[in-house]
Amino acid sequence: MLEIFDESQVKGFYSIRTFIAHDYDGVSLAIIEDVLRHQIDILEMNIKKLIAN
Repeated sequence: MLEIFDESQVKGFYSIRTFIAHDYDGVSLAIIEDVLRHQIDILEMNIKKLIAN
């Protein structure tokens, strides 16, 4: 997975998942929106690379 995603991205995925799973009421929708608007394209591209390999 580190061939496709850099270490900071993997850490970010894990951190967001953990935060949402353990503090659902405190999730900032603004942060989720920002991730979706600005990072989802990068994530999609990298997932497609991972699947292709």
